[in-house]
Amino acid sequence: SDYTSRFRYLKLSCTDAFPPLNTNHNHILFIREGNIVIDCGSFKDREFVGGDIILLPSFIDHHITFKENSRILISSFDVPIESCDKLLIDKVSMMIKPKDYDFLPIKIKDTVGYFVDLIIIYLEDKINCEHLHVLKQKEMFFNFKWYYSDMEQALLFHNLSVATYEFKRVILKNYQKVSNTDEMAQLLGMSRRKFEMKFKEQFSDTYANWVLKHISNKISYKSVEPGVTINDLMICGNFSSPTALNRFCQKFFKCTPGQLIMNKGTGKQ
Repeated sequence: SDYTSRFRYLKLSCTDAFPPLNTNHNHILFIREGNIVIDCGSFKDREFVGGDIILLPSFIDHHITFKENSRILISSFDVPIESCDKLLIDKVSMMIKPKDYDFLPIKIKDTVGYFVDLIIIYLEDKINCEHLHVLKQKEMFFNFKWYYSDMEQALLFHNLSVATYEFKRVILKNYQKVSNTDEMAQLLGMSRRKFEMKFKEQFSDTYANWVLKHISNKISYKSVEPGVTINDLMICGNFSSPTALNRFCQKFFKCTPGQLIMNKGTGKQ
């Protein structure tokens, strides 16, 4: 997938260390049970308890400790998948002025609690299908829109940077349509230097390296699909000819496209 969407379930005691979260992503914490203390940016020693929902926005340092045994479901994502979710966040983020934002939680309502508990069951049963996580992220945002008031949504999403995910959304939508870094920078109305600095900050890599690795991952995933053909791989990677695809596969997988399909996306071992 072009999008990062992942749920994790944690059962931790007060003596455990909270596992590190990728600061390139946003994280929504559904605290099912327990008592935790969070430092997030300028907000220090904020205490949250079972029944709370809180958002840790991307690119802001945070630290979490436990005051008692806790159960937490975490939804991690880089950008909202649906355009209507972007519109939602645009709408509600302006309802609270930055100086009035105080890093307050909203509550897990009954229906959302059923949603959270079902995902926990899936994760405990080791159902980790990527498509399930994407569907459940869409359902999560739908639940917020349906069961929470605009002000409650504003409390949760205020610190979700519209500029950050809009930048990423444009990259994900257009990286296979432009030819090079200069064209992507021009598409975003930025100088190449400013674009490269911002991209490195957001993706922790150069644009050129990221594109190559991203396309190789997509082709690797595509090659395991039943009945996939070399032409399907060309379309997936937006290659202009079989020769270009073959050169790419030789470089990244050390094999031909046909061998990649035969070896189910692993290349030569």
